Amino acid sequence: MEEKLKHETQLLSEGLKHILPSSPPPPLILLKEFDSLSRTLRLKHFFKDEDNSPLNPFKLPNPSWQPPTKYIPLENIIVKHQTLFSNTLHTLKLKPTRIPLHLLQALRSLKNNNRIIILPADKNVGVCVLNKDTYYNKVVEHLSDSNTYRVVSHYPLEELSYRLKKIVNNHLGTLSTIEANYILHKPSTGYQVCNLYFLPKLHKNPMGFRPICSYNNSLF
Repeated sequence: MEEKLKHETQLLSEGLKHILPSSPPPPLILLKEFDSLSRTLRLKHFFKDEDNSPLNPFKLPNPSWQPPTKYIPLENIIVKHQTLFSNTLHTLKLKPTRIPLHLLQALRSLKNNNRIIILPADKNVGVCVLNKDTYYNKVVEHLSDSNTYRVVSHYPLEELSYRLKKIVNNHLGTLSTIEANYILHKPSTGYQVCNLYFLPKLHKNPMGFRPICSYNNSLF
């Protein structure tokens, strides 16, 4: 048990952004990624004069469309590096990477442990492992503050969308055309409620929690 805890601590000490080594992808995948990069460069050049033009909400990206290859300097650079990249892949012997067994077991153990929750500490002071029940009790206690939070029966998405667009219309002079059009042409549906989570404040005694509201995939 002590050995297992030691290995889990070793893994967590690397930080939550640490990625265990993995075997390199096959050459065919790497060449495909290079083609994707080449297409991105051509798109950047093709649309370079339209960066400040208003957004058209009726135009959708077409991932299968290939931009023209008429700009010779750019094509020369792409062909040069594509040849160099291909030659390097043919001469380079990519060896599979082996993850140490004890770290792999530690990763699986932490992933399958449904009694704990792993979070970054506030102020970037490290990684915290908390009992999940303790964490949830703290969250409920925080949300029970009726002076700050109130219970709602539904998510007023359409109302929030209307109020957001009204604010934008009242402040068009402070936004660029692209910013204003992006917000005004956003659909009013298809968003999720923003996620609220808490970071342990280890520098406080007793330990507190800092609420963080993540707006990924939400209206805002």
